[in-house]
Amino acid sequence: MWTMIIVNEIPDYVEDKKNGKRNLVVRFGREAGVRLFVGGLAAVYLFIGFAAALGIFPPGTVFALLSMPFAGRATRHLKEHYMDRFEVAAA
Repeated sequence: MWTMIIVNEIPDYVEDKKNGKRNLVVRFGREAGVRLFVGGLAAVYLFIGFAAALGIFPPGTVFALLSMPFAGRATRHLKEHYMDRFEVAAA
């Protein structure tokens, strides 16, 4: 959920800043928004991996890690196009 909120704030940066909104992307910039998105994804995958390895989550939980290539693709796309409001939607 965190990453979805962050990635949705990036294309609205100019309008949000103009209208006085103070979300994290407006406060710290688009580049920081990209880093927050990447960090959020990394944290989720690390948490799933460690929790499954430690037996906190059932072993089948590791199947969630199969979505990592999609997260990687979204991350690369966002890093390349974070300044383009319409291209960010594809991330």
